[in-house]
Amino acid sequence: MLSIAKLRVGQEAYTLAGVAQSLDDYYTGRGEADGVWIGVGAERLGLDGPVSADDLRAVLAGIAPGTGGLTPNGETLRTHPRRVPGFDLTFKAPKSVSVLYAVTDDPRVQGQIIEAGEAAVRQTVAWLEREAIRVRRGSGDAAYLNDLAARDPAAAEAAKVRVLPARGVVAAVFRHRTSRAGDPLLHWHTLVANLVEGPDGRWGAFVHPELYRTVRAAGELFQTALRDELTDRLGLQWRPGRHVPEVAGVPQRLCEVFSKRSAEIDAWLEATGTPNDPQGRQAAVLATRRGKAEVEGERFDATWKAAALEAGWGPAQADALLSATAGRTVTYDEIWRLAVKDPISGATVDHTVTAEDWIEDLGRTLTDHDTTFTRPHLVEAVAARIGEGASVATVDRIVARVLASPQIVPIADDCTPRWTTSGMLHIEQRFLAAVHDNRNSRTPIGDAMVGHLIGHGPTLGADQDLAVRTITTSPDAVTVLVGPAGTGKTFTLDAVRRVFEDAGHDVVGVAPSARAAHELATDAHIPSATIHRQLGAWDRGLRLPSERTVLVVDEAAMAGIRELERVIRPVIAAGGRVVLVGDHHQLPEITAGGGFAALATDSDVTIAELTVNRRQLNEWERDALAELRDGHVTAAVSAYREHDRIVVADDRADMIATSVDRWLDAHQAGSVPVLLAGTNDVVAALNHAVRERLLNAGILNADVDGLAVGERLVMRVNDYRARTINGDDTAVLNGQTGTLLAIDDSGLVVRLDHDDTLVRIDNDYVAAGGIDYAYATTAHRAQGGTWDLAIAVGLDGLYREAGYLVLSRGRQSNWLVLTQPELDSLDPDVGRHDSPLRLLDEEPDTIDDLLHDRLSASRSKALAITRDPHAPEIHHRATTLDLSSLERWAAYARVVEARATHLVGSDPAHANERLARLDHTARHVAVGHRVKAWDRRNIGTVTAVDDSVGTAQVEFVSAKGTTAVRTFNWDDITIVDPPHPKPRQLTDVAASTIERTAADIHDRLDRWHAHLAAAGVQATDAHVYTEAATLAVDRAAASLRAAEPAWLIALLGARPVDNPAATQIWEDTVREVAGHRLRAGIVDPQTPGDETVWPASSATVAHAQAWLDDIADPTQTPTLRTRTPHELQQRQVELDEILATAPADVRGLIQKMQSIAPLPL
Repeated sequence: MLSIAKLRVGQEAYTLAGVAQSLDDYYTGRGEADGVWIGVGAERLGLDGPVSADDLRAVLAGIAPGTGGLTPNGETLRTHPRRVPGFDLTFKAPKSVSVLYAVTDDPRVQGQIIEAGEAAVRQTVAWLEREAIRVRRGSGDAAYLNDLAARDPAAAEAAKVRVLPARGVVAAVFRHRTSRAGDPLLHWHTLVANLVEGPDGRWGAFVHPELYRTVRAAGELFQTALRDELTDRLGLQWRPGRHVPEVAGVPQRLCEVFSKRSAEIDAWLEATGTPNDPQGRQAAVLATRRGKAEVEGERFDATWKAAALEAGWGPAQADALLSATAGRTVTYDEIWRLAVKDPISGATVDHTVTAEDWIEDLGRTLTDHDTTFTRPHLVEAVAARIGEGASVATVDRIVARVLASPQIVPIADDCTPRWTTSGMLHIEQRFLAAVHDNRNSRTPIGDAMVGHLIGHGPTLGADQDLAVRTITTSPDAVTVLVGPAGTGKTFTLDAVRRVFEDAGHDVVGVAPSARAAHELATDAHIPSATIHRQLGAWDRGLRLPSERTVLVVDEAAMAGIRELERVIRPVIAAGGRVVLVGDHHQLPEITAGGGFAALATDSDVTIAELTVNRRQLNEWERDALAELRDGHVTAAVSAYREHDRIVVADDRADMIATSVDRWLDAHQAGSVPVLLAGTNDVVAALNHAVRERLLNAGILNADVDGLAVGERLVMRVNDYRARTINGDDTAVLNGQTGTLLAIDDSGLVVRLDHDDTLVRIDNDYVAAGGIDYAYATTAHRAQGGTWDLAIAVGLDGLYREAGYLVLSRGRQSNWLVLTQPELDSLDPDVGRHDSPLRLLDEEPDTIDDLLHDRLSASRSKALAITRDPHAPEIHHRATTLDLSSLERWAAYARVVEARATHLVGSDPAHANERLARLDHTARHVAVGHRVKAWDRRNIGTVTAVDDSVGTAQVEFVSAKGTTAVRTFNWDDITIVDPPHPKPRQLTDVAASTIERTAADIHDRLDRWHAHLAAAGVQATDAHVYTEAATLAVDRAAASLRAAEPAWLIALLGARPVDNPAATQIWEDTVREVAGHRLRAGIVDPQTPGDETVWPASSATVAHAQAWLDDIADPTQTPTLRTRTPHELQQRQVELDEILATAPADVRGLIQKMQSIAPLPL
């Protein structure tokens, strides 16, 4: 358990104030132990031992202690009102560990528990230093980089923004032993200053998102390391717990006795109807907060021992447990075990397996919810699997072994390194191959027949008519129907069904949920089941698909890729057809997904798209939804604000009340409203508030056991054996809503909304949690639903796809009710540690800012192959070719590409960028638009457009008011304002110009590819072979790191873990050695190698040995250092960037200085 919070100015007072002033204070509970400095950064600043208030405040302010207010760079501090001083990482021991600490009478045991916790904190912080603490260097100024690239391409590449490892943190650790309710709660506040040293010696802030991305992994690492330390020191054993493993033998009931603080918070939340979310819990913490209990002259733990004795498990039982425990730590070689169910006894037992079997099982877990995973995800999953605990160093070895496996495949990503599994890639490849390999493989229905059948059915809109024709006349085995919210997707599918059935096909449907399948069957008249039930029927040989089968997969955008691939495969294999239906801009898949989105954006796939929103009555609202769906968040938010659809409440209680008022007004006016929220807790609070108002107003009859006639209910469990009130078979499905008509001894009578069926709900269904109130619901349960009026409440759980969904549910109107953003409580004595805290002088975000941030964040999922189309080929080459062959092919392909680029005058990357600029500018440019040339920083205004030659005339105005007019080709400029220009009506002349200009670019591309083909090279070969060579070396290096062979330890020593720079040097050297070993054909990590390896790597190894020996000497404290040539080059780049911004009247002087010409003095 690890929580993170931004520190604010003065918040360090909370931890400093808790420090005991004497040993007596510490043992009587009037204070805690001194804070201590940890981290390589603290060492670099000369900070060691107990934390002083002045030193802590200095580093949190960005000042080097003892310098009189200067930064570690020797500069005067430049303050910023939004600067974050640091972060509070709070490490919490499992409850059973705190209870054992509280109950035992043996101070040696208490000391061992404390030391184990502090060792685990140090290990975890050291891991964070290596994995998460990064600095940003370089320039993001595109114009400057373009100018520099023209003079020095290498310098321009080096000057780009990059994220680099830092040298370690400056952190102060404070140990606390109690909660505010006086319960035992061992936790360590680790205040990490937002001040680190980069590899260039400069100090500054670190990259915060990297820290947030690793918090969950660090939390698991701390727990795993703590278990390992306690097992080693005290022989403890472990049992499964609610959140993390707990000490075996410490009763759960005693843990609950000592959980009063959590009980207080839960009781306050229930009593006030406050949502049980981070904001609600923080409000509860503040409302129920009290000072930590102190008893004069009495040991701090006396009350705990008395409470434990009263509960029947006191010091004697703790001593007996410690005497009887026989736990032992596990080694790296003992990790490879899996829980397997015994086929005879049914018991789950651990079986020893191979490392590859263990990795295969881990890979399935890692790709359960997404097709790819990051290194923190991997570390978290590995640490969570080691119930007995392991040191962080052991976890690192296991992670290295996983990354060395050919089952784990790297995925190139712009944001952060990712991986997937070879198994996931195979599923994706089968899915895409099933679609692409079966194009033009089916007999289409003739146009005349389709037109005749459409003409004899209900009238379709133009887009619906086109969609039906596109799907039914396609010769492809798989077609896609994209149906945005409110476009009449089900109505269109009914027409698709009629055409296919009249042509002799058998149309069946599946959907991810039972409710969606039921609605497909009821509204589109397509016999349907869930994907799971349909696959089960096929596995039993029932209703197998044939060449006449047309499978309609509804809500396909919410179906995971594993399920989607399994359900389409047998249909296509039988010669049938598949129609995938959904909207990849609405809620994403719960499991690993991206399959529907991949096809919906594939130009080689037959795609029909419905374009007319038939649900929303107001034109402006239809336009705003389209903007939101397309990612134009600013325009969408502005539209809702302009039409007063965003209601701002004073606080959360007012937000609930305002939302309920609006719901009641609509309900009493005869409309059908719904309240929508992002979390179950907010939904529960809304349901509670609506019922209370309805009961008080007499709209609902008397409440009986929480239910009243007239109640709006939602079904939460599928029941395929339900009965109507007439005794007929029916189904009650999760997500269906209805009205409670009667209550009797046997159960309830409910009229379902969808088809007015009167069903009997028996008492067993109710007792199993099968019903809930339906005045409010979550976004997920609202998928596919339509109401007269929809009220979205709060920002919790809101993101782009969810926002689009909730704001598209209401026909007449859609509303968003939020709270007014305010500063968090200024009281520094806040009990929550995982809620971001603002600085005292930080301005609150506006509603528009908050909405824009939330609605801009997308949770859409993508196939691993979508992220990196080359990953399968790179993986294949890396596992089938030796390193020397890979490097030779990569070098040859690069030479051929360079020659082609020189001959043609352009490469595909620049040509495709030109095509994109040409197409966008030509179709959107208009007089008055603000544009910039792709290779310049100046922004001007378009004053004229010439369609005949494909140019735009642009006027630039300087700061002094002088003007200049330039003419640019369409493919040389980018529109910057408006950010999302509306398309213009292209003239025939403009279309001809686009075609002519594009043809010239395509001609260059064709000649470039032809040159490669003549040399036997494909366009992707240089990239594929280079990355495959990199992957082969990475896997070999990871294998060495995991194996830790004796020859490697003798050569370089054990992998350093306490200094990020030393770790990096060690790993870089191991990688260098691994590459030379591969070139010599040595694969086995235990084989040291011979004279074919060491001459090539001896210089690297010798340099690393010397460096590691130097840094391992604690007596050497660097004061002065010589800059490396690379660092000097970096400083030159920074100076060039500064000089590039100089005023025009001094440019001549600067150019003479740069050319080292004599100055005119």
